[in-house]
Amino acid sequence: MTRLPDQPPHSRFSTVRKNVARKKPNAVWKFLRTLRRLWHSLQSIWVPKEQLPKFWIERKYLRTIGQWPDLESPKTLNEKIQWLKLYYHNPLLTTLADKYTVRDYVAGKIGEEHLIPLIGVYENVAGIDFEQLPEKFILKATHGCGWNMICKDKQSFDIAGAKRKLEKWLNTNFYDGRFEWQYKDMKPRIICETLLERPDGKALHDYKILFLNGKLCFIQVVTGRGERSKFGLKPANVFFSTDWELLPIRYPFRPHVEDIADIPKPKQLDQMIGLAYRLCPDVPVVRVDLYLHEEKVYFGELTFTPRSGLFVWEPEEYNRTLGDMLVLPIRQGYS
Repeated sequence: MTRLPDQPPHSRFSTVRKNVARKKPNAVWKFLRTLRRLWHSLQSIWVPKEQLPKFWIERKYLRTIGQWPDLESPKTLNEKIQWLKLYYHNPLLTTLADKYTVRDYVAGKIGEEHLIPLIGVYENVAGIDFEQLPEKFILKATHGCGWNMICKDKQSFDIAGAKRKLEKWLNTNFYDGRFEWQYKDMKPRIICETLLERPDGKALHDYKILFLNGKLCFIQVVTGRGERSKFGLKPANVFFSTDWELLPIRYPFRPHVEDIADIPKPKQLDQMIGLAYRLCPDVPVVRVDLYLHEEKVYFGELTFTPRSGLFVWEPEEYNRTLGDMLVLPIRQGYS
């Protein structure tokens, strides 16, 4: 594993100062944001079509991070992910980012037993027979990220609302607005999987293992999905080394280690790391997501542009430290 340097303790107040604009917007702020987007849209009229991805990536980065990205000589991890979105177009990414087609890859690398049981795959909403689905299930759009719908009780599940949302997903290209190239030509589909939960009905811990140029950097654990805290329904994100040493990285305005119970080291940690290495393709950046259910490891997904390269790092030094670890491939150009 590549070691990350220790960082001094950081203050909650520094996060608040640096992210005032990330608070819930009021009506005036929303109006100004709308004007800004309209202005950017008008500007884009004079931008050549082949330059539009770079145009929008730069402005999205500015709105989120607060500064222009250096795309000619990127140094931080965030900047390098923007560069990869523009200049690294490996067809393998499309296959492996697709939540349906990646299943064959996973079965070949680590075995079908690590796949969450598949209930159905659908190319349109009309093909989903909700009456035939089990009492609990999860629906996922295969051609995007974060498009998941959980049903814990079919009797109270809003089927009509679910159909409207699924229809919207199927008619949306996840590439638009984010310019994450792997999603550009991905076939839209919906899959239904068995819902895996803890015995108390809470969401499983999500173990996200980040690799840069094939080297494991850290393990991010997402816990508390769907659980309300003083931060609302936002889950906690805690970062560990492979030795399960806590790393001082945190998400702004989300629960952290001091806000939740300790996360114990999984007994299957070595197995999880071994499986993640076997799943790691020869690409610059990949995050391997795994779950533990009843002491068995299950595959979640492969992500090649984590958080679209718009992670607000706290402390900020990690953004540059991880950027230094990542060696970019040869530039391929827009498409």
